[in-house]
Amino acid sequence: MSKIIKLGMVFDENSVPDLGDIGFQPDRNLILTSGSVTKLKNNLTRSVCGAAFNLPDGIQAYVADIGDVLVYHPDAWYYVRRSAKTEKRYGKLQLCLKKNGENYILGEDEKIVFSIVSSDQTLLSKELYLIHFCGNGIYSYRLNMEDAHTLHDLSSYTISISVYSGDTDITSGFTVEYPNAEEWYDVHVVYDTGV
Repeated sequence: MSKIIKLGMVFDENSVPDLGDIGFQPDRNLILTSGSVTKLKNNLTRSVCGAAFNLPDGIQAYVADIGDVLVYHPDAWYYVRRSAKTEKRYGKLQLCLKKNGENYILGEDEKIVFSIVSSDQTLLSKELYLIHFCGNGIYSYRLNMEDAHTLHDLSSYTISISVYSGDTDITSGFTVEYPNAEEWYDVHVVYDTGV
């Protein structure tokens, strides 16, 4: 029986999953077209590929023709960016989350609570999940006009970050780098560039 190599994985010729046009980018993340997204989600997993599977958790797949990005974590693909070329944005909350010096990918039951505090009062608080993951430990949340307006009207504030697993606060096990809140309230139309 001959062997077939796909994406660096070795399969028996009668057990090769249909991977469509999925390929590697120079940075070793994946690239594909929208016609192969279903194949990515249904066929390019450890449970389907078995012992041949060699992709690391956190690898991203860029859908070239529509701009979507998916991330692999554990044995499933999740959207981290959906194309929305006409969606208006008015700012963002962003941070880098690390554990033991390594970039961290949230589990399904984990979340980050990003709060804007002024005069000991929480004025804005958002929950970030795996879907807000942008790669390299970075999580980003898009602000709508109302949220950006809240930031716009503040003369000073502090940022408070908490990490939870279910209802348990696990913040002490993490390092948060580069927490940032931006508002573009004065910009009336800002087209989504994916961050």
